[in-house]
Amino acid sequence: MRPQLPADVKDCELSFTAKIGMDASQGDNFRFSVVTPAALTRCRYTGWGKDQLILQEFAWVLVDNYLDNLLSSIRGDSWEEVARQIHEFMDWEKYTCR
Repeated sequence: MRPQLPADVKDCELSFTAKIGMDASQGDNFRFSVVTPAALTRCRYTGWGKDQLILQEFAWVLVDNYLDNLLSSIRGDSWEEVARQIHEFMDWEKYTCR
């Protein structure tokens, strides 16, 4: 079951953790935020940004589509290779600099 939509789907920021793996029984946690441009304009932070999906308006179908498109575009010979590519877009719980 999914949480309710935010009160204002055009002005919101929501944090997510997605369990992603090679099969449905196991996976690693990847964190990201979905944020709208209106919510970004209120942010007083300036600097680098990462781990954000920017949508004009929050909708579950959009989040699902972006995740599906991202994950279907990634290829690798090992889980480590795949997870490192996902990490370019999301914060990977097991990331270490190597």
